[in-house]
Amino acid sequence: MIVRLISKLKCTNMTTQVVNIGTRKYRQFVSDTENLGTDNSKKIYCIGYGGCKATSDFSSTLKQSGVQVLVDIRYHPESAFSGEWKGSGMPTWLKEDGIDYVWMKELGNSFHHTEDSLDKFKEYLETNKDTCFNNLLAQEKVCAIMCACKDIRTCHRNVVAQMLKQQGIRVENLNPVKKGQQRITQFMK
Repeated sequence: MIVRLISKLKCTNMTTQVVNIGTRKYRQFVSDTENLGTDNSKKIYCIGYGGCKATSDFSSTLKQSGVQVLVDIRYHPESAFSGEWKGSGMPTWLKEDGIDYVWMKELGNSFHHTEDSLDKFKEYLETNKDTCFNNLLAQEKVCAIMCACKDIRTCHRNVVAQMLKQQGIRVENLNPVKKGQQRITQFMK
């Protein structure tokens, strides 16, 4: 099944559009194909910890969605500004809530400091799709891909999500919230 899914991974139907957020412009990848992400047998969540102060709020959002494995797709998980978000510390507090931690460097954006980083990252994934997506698609438990960015529209995990949707994987974006607030999810369009 994994081999079949990987062979179907094509991103020829993706275009970009410019999104204005505040005074900055970002490039966002958008699928041109209708009815993507309809395979009910596999769903992968996306989440960013940007703006989330408490790890308990973050892990609570994951637990409410039934996430069992957090897949860290940051290229440098040890360079986080806050110690509790570093890759070496996350497995400890996630395990307390019954969530496993896996780092997948192959899905990290090594181009994040370059101009047109998302375009370069997309090209990299298209060229290396078999090796980049093997480990993620092999996950048997419910998983969420995670990066630091709060807004998925400006993050490389949007590129990953769109490529997953191209092969029929359902992708849902999660937004961590403070305790007592309602959790909002949005299905990737």
